[in-house]
Amino acid sequence: MHKDWQEIVPLLADVILEAPNEKFPFKLKNYLYAREWESAKRIKIPQWWETKQGMVDKGNEYGLKELDFKQFHQFRAAVRKEAKAHGEVAEFAV
Repeated sequence: MHKDWQEIVPLLADVILEAPNEKFPFKLKNYLYAREWESAKRIKIPQWWETKQGMVDKGNEYGLKELDFKQFHQFRAAVRKEAKAHGEVAEFAV
């Protein structure tokens, strides 16, 4: 329908849609045709450093294990140091 559909599909991942009902497929077709997602409410997908699980997953990528540290803040500091050394993130939210 739209020539830029390959760019659009990933943008739909964080759009908040209304609950489906009997008219949902028809509404969805109109929603896509009218490009209503461009002005839709969106959810904020957290960055890996904003959640404990994200930190644990990133630590695993660097070979760091949470259980190797006495406290989580020590593990978090080690993961941040590795990420910074790899140039992944210049600045972290506190």
